[in-house]
Amino acid sequence: MVTRGELPVAEVTLLQGQEDRYEGIIVDGDGLPDDPQEFSERLDYSLRVWQEQQRKGIWIKVPISKVGLIEVGVGCFVVNEDNHVLVVQEKNGPLKGRGVWKMVTGLVDAGEDINDAAEREVLEETGVKAKFAAVLALRQAHGFAFGKSDFFFVVALRPEPGQTELVMQEDELEAVAWMPLEDYAAVPFQSSKPILRQILDCCVAYAKGDYLGMTGMKLENGFNDRRDLLIHGEITRKSSL
Repeated sequence: MVTRGELPVAEVTLLQGQEDRYEGIIVDGDGLPDDPQEFSERLDYSLRVWQEQQRKGIWIKVPISKVGLIEVGVGCFVVNEDNHVLVVQEKNGPLKGRGVWKMVTGLVDAGEDINDAAEREVLEETGVKAKFAAVLALRQAHGFAFGKSDFFFVVALRPEPGQTELVMQEDELEAVAWMPLEDYAAVPFQSSKPILRQILDCCVAYAKGDYLGMTGMKLENGFNDRRDLLIHGEITRKSSL
């Protein structure tokens, strides 16, 4: 039998959905396949069909049970007033057993803002209460987990006063510590890789006061009662129109 990817052609079926008022399609999120490969095959097939039908737009709401189909990650650069960086060693994944010190990282939950996700991850993994300060970098990657695209936000946080005790999340980490900024900047794992090196440079510059990053604030969107998170750089000078 002729195949496309992993699934036989005869078995590739259209993703189910409803037509919206703009002649687009709203895909039924609850009916999405659990297997990422099957999802990829069916999405590719469905998009070709919808393009032939000249659909105006396609909307897919991915439920939390299918979170493996899409990811937004966050890296948490926590630096205290003594310029010590909060670092961890992972118990699982590709860095397991390699003794690599790195910033806290994690995934953003559905409906969670980037700043809240960063604060939650730091508290869960290290026991440190820290407050969001700035977004330092954003990495976009394609062909990432499950062959999908991926966003990874690098966020700066400042620990709240008196946060000296470290409480490690033992099922995810091997170690947690405060490391001098100079030592953190010299960790070979990140200093030897171009994209990690650039992220590191942004983090070090922020800690030294040479880079402000982007701030975030919740504002009314003007269309309904919802308040949305806006991330933006600093306006250094306001010119008249």
